Amino acid sequence: MLPLLELQTAFGRCLLDADVAPPAGIVGDAGERLAVYRNTTFLTLTRLLRSVFPVVCRLVDERFFDFAAHSFIRRHPPRARCLSQYGADFADFLAGFAPAASVPCLPDMARLEWAISRVTIAPTAPALDIGQLAAAGSTDPAGLRLTLQPGCAHLASPHPVDRIWQAHQADAAPEPVAPDPCGTWLEIVAGEHLVLRRLAPPAWHFRQRLADGATLGAAAEAALQHDSAFDLAAALATLFAEGLVVGLTG
Repeated sequence: MLPLLELQTAFGRCLLDADVAPPAGIVGDAGERLAVYRNTTFLTLTRLLRSVFPVVCRLVDERFFDFAAHSFIRRHPPRARCLSQYGADFADFLAGFAPAASVPCLPDMARLEWAISRVTIAPTAPALDIGQLAAAGSTDPAGLRLTLQPGCAHLASPHPVDRIWQAHQADAAPEPVAPDPCGTWLEIVAGEHLVLRRLAPPAWHFRQRLADGATLGAAAEAALQHDSAFDLAAALATLFAEGLVVGLTG
């Protein structure tokens, strides 16, 4: 009989791969019983991925999605106890999944849907007033760090993924979406309603850097690199007015 940890590890391997022999120590008709567990596991995880990535599924149809999902599940089994965290690697998997290459927007659509799934379950923190920025008391405002709402994410894509996403909602008849030569710079915000907000590239880089923990000075520099006329004061006023700033440190 294998030690418990080794038995569990071996069981997990054969559960996700029918070509792996059942571990020693499983009595009876192990193959038949494992097949039942295997089918249940793949069915459960595929349904979970469909629920998180519904537009990805609609873009390729259910049979192709299930094929891709099964390949993903075999290569990326769940690592956390909480299944709500499963699927974080799906977009990167699709980017390298050769059969999906004919739908170039698919990885970024998966990134958008993953971001939506994250922000919609994130808590909402009390927003700060812009007056608290002046009251922060820092001798070097450029060194301040602004914490943004947990339910806020940023995505840049060469594809109009927000419009494609909207066009493929369950209650909408899909319509052709024209390419956007300037690319798409999105802020995804959850509150009372989900908001997919298009930003100008300088504003996007400013907010994205802040969300990643950069100082105010570093975030402003990133924006200025894209537009030397970037208005920091106006950008800060808008950020606070939208209720996105929840913390100040520095």
